[in-house]
Amino acid sequence: QRQLQLDLTSDVDSFEANKKILQEQIGIRRLEVEEFKDQLNETTSLLYGLENLQNNFEGFEEGVKQVMLWQKTRSAEITADGSVSFQPVSEVVEVPGEYEVAMEAALGSRLQMLLTQDSDRALEAVDYLKTQKSGRSSFYAGSSVGADQYDAVASTLRSESGVQAILKDVVTSNEKYQTSVSYLLNGVAIVDSIRTALALRPRFEGWTFVTNDGDTLTADGVLTGGAVESADSGVLKRRREIKELSEKKSEFAGKLALAQAALKKMEEQLANVLNDFEGAQKRKIEQEIKVTELRKDMERAETEVQNAQYACDRQEKEVSRIAEQLRFQEERLTELEASLTETKAKKENLEASVESLNEELI
Repeated sequence: QRQLQLDLTSDVDSFEANKKILQEQIGIRRLEVEEFKDQLNETTSLLYGLENLQNNFEGFEEGVKQVMLWQKTRSAEITADGSVSFQPVSEVVEVPGEYEVAMEAALGSRLQMLLTQDSDRALEAVDYLKTQKSGRSSFYAGSSVGADQYDAVASTLRSESGVQAILKDVVTSNEKYQTSVSYLLNGVAIVDSIRTALALRPRFEGWTFVTNDGDTLTADGVLTGGAVESADSGVLKRRREIKELSEKKSEFAGKLALAQAALKKMEEQLANVLNDFEGAQKRKIEQEIKVTELRKDMERAETEVQNAQYACDRQEKEVSRIAEQLRFQEERLTELEASLTETKAKKENLEASVESLNEELI
């Protein structure tokens, strides 16, 4: 009974401990899943809002917006392969976050210039804007004129104090429009301050200097500065945020999937532990019934042993009594045997006397 109780108690305690640990871990995992769900939903919501703005070309000039919307409705008709004919500069470049304001200040409205490789389509788009009276837009087909002269000077300018980067060096673009973007970025250097720009301008004529705050000194000597918002159209920032949010969305979706898989595994483990626990409890009940039956058997056996002991005691008393009687009878027998021997001796003496008397009588 003690061994059974120890075994059962050990099993039940082990299952209870495992169940408690798993329940705590499941609670933590569920919180993680909810947290990742919230983060994913929040990121998805922000991404949806920005993508909606991007898809509707909010923030672009009206003419640019109308051309892009018109292109979306006719993309299959405009080109045989279904690709688009126009792309805003801001949509084909990748700019590090720290240089976004400088890029937007340097290019200004040219960020919204529509790049194209088909002049005929550009004319068609201009006709559409005129017909619809939907504003104006600029189109650019790309050129590499003058690139060599800027590249030669850029190697010298990179080593000048206060020059942080050559804009063309830090901006990447879609390969299809690389020539056009490269031309637009020619002759632009990012400097630490407008004072550095003023000091460099006499030695680097034809160059535009821009700071990370958006202050600019153009090649023709126009100095522009002020609040960052005045230079920041936001299209580059929005595009970067869409990319970052897309990456975050994928990251949170991956983390959520892993957390859900881990949670499911733990829940399955808990279900197995609960099944094992129920089995252990069932075995415990069965063993308790068995122990109860064994206890009853033991009690019956103890009663039988007690009764047998009582019977044994009675038999021993009876044996003692009979032994005492036997001893008494043996003593009595000894006495009787002695008396019989004496009597026989007397009988023999009497018989001898009688015989002697008979002889005398004769």
